Amino acid sequence: MDTFLTTDELFSLTGYKYKQCQQQALSRMGIRFLVDPKLGKPIVLRTEIERQASTLAKTNEPTINLEAMKEVTNG
Repeated sequence: MDTFLTTDELFSLTGYKYKQCQQQALSRMGIRFLVDPKLGKPIVLRTEIERQASTLAKTNEPTINLEAMKEVTNG
């Protein structure tokens, strides 16, 4: 498996084929990337996608607000 996303994967992720649009989309998504100095295209590590996915999974987990429950029960 490659260390970086392929051109096709970048297109699938961002929905754009032009490098400047891809960079803007990646920035909006909070995905860190480098820019190839010769080609100007974004370079995204696979580990960055895994990091982003794990962050999303954690923030989407249900949580219990114990303070709110105390207020309701203690009225």
